[in-house]
Amino acid sequence: MGVEFLNEKPAGLRYNIPSAVLKIIVCFLLQPLLYMKGDFFMKKNQVQVIAITGLMIAISVVLSYFNPMIPLAGIPGMRISFSSYVSVIPSFLFGPLYGAISMGIIDVLAYLIRPEGAYMPLLTITAMSKGILLGAMYMWVKKKDAGIFKYSYFKAFLCLMPVNILITTINTKLIMMLYSIDKAFIVFYTPRIIEEIINIFIQSYIVSYLIKLYNKHSNK
Repeated sequence: MGVEFLNEKPAGLRYNIPSAVLKIIVCFLLQPLLYMKGDFFMKKNQVQVIAITGLMIAISVVLSYFNPMIPLAGIPGMRISFSSYVSVIPSFLFGPLYGAISMGIIDVLAYLIRPEGAYMPLLTITAMSKGILLGAMYMWVKKKDAGIFKYSYFKAFLCLMPVNILITTINTKLIMMLYSIDKAFIVFYTPRIIEEIINIFIQSYIVSYLIKLYNKHSNK
């Protein structure tokens, strides 16, 4: 769930911020130039998409500063993430591309602002994968209106539940492999997955509310 930090820095696992990630950030920030097409200003909807995505990135990075870390098995292995309520919004509103880019930027900027241990690029990749999966799933789910799909809360929940559990499971395994944690997987995994499931119920409500708020004002 986002960048995960550990106090220990094993040999061979000290990473600098990948230049590829920085290039993605620069390309994203310069994206308005691609839509000018001879005009000085972009189309209104494209300006709105980038502005809202930028706002979600900024809010998420600020909130990530206040995410408390809870030690597990002697290391800070579980983070209660307030920023996760906002960071997924671009995926739901604008699709997999914006979701992946925004999640990657949030992950890297959160580390730059508040570094706590070794930077792990694999966890940035899983964060971007989460943005892609959520965006793709919601593109499919939002077209359905029968049964529980009539309710925006359940649409958000049906996207968040499988994706968040998958990413949490992968991140847990990565941490244990990279840092040679000799505890049983279930011992390290159980508190993390319980926290994630509780978080999904709250996150679904906030996401569905923000989606309705966006749709209400964008249709005016």
